[in-house]
Amino acid sequence: MESLYLKKLDEKDKDLWLEYWKDFYKTGNMSEENWNKFQNISWPGKLYYIKTEEKSISQLNIYYLIENDKMIGRIYIHLKPELLPKDKHDGSHISYQIIPSKRNQGYGSKILHLGIEKCHEAGLEEVIVSCNEKNIGSSKIIEKNGGILVSIEPDNFEKGEMLKTYKIEIETSLNKYDSRNSA
Repeated sequence: MESLYLKKLDEKDKDLWLEYWKDFYKTGNMSEENWNKFQNISWPGKLYYIKTEEKSISQLNIYYLIENDKMIGRIYIHLKPELLPKDKHDGSHISYQIIPSKRNQGYGSKILHLGIEKCHEAGLEEVIVSCNEKNIGSSKIIEKNGGILVSIEPDNFEKGEMLKTYKIEIETSLNKYDSRNSA
């Protein structure tokens, strides 16, 4: 896992991007209909859409976690999530996703750590990260990165579900992660 890094997509990354989504299809996490749409997508158009998303008022940054020339995950970092409408966003600075074939192998903790580093570079002192209350894996990842539970409330987007919201103090998280990995 030493060769992991975050990358923004560019013109030559279509095959890398398709392989990422193919993992969801092959593991049963994407329908055949959606997979067929992904294969026929206009890459310049999709890349333009991604770059347009990043120009949002929340100062969104989208990175992909790369290992050995393969996309392992994706992370969205909103530097100013408070500027987004409450009915469209849960207030989190960070949301992330790991491909199904690489889950439960430490990649979630690593992508969140790298995202926290990006937030530190941008001058943030703390971040908010949320997950579904039933998502035990995500709760553990957030807590491993220094997340302190601040609330459990009804989720505005998944009706009938509860949302756990954590606060992470960046300096504390980075120190904790670095000391854990240098031991």
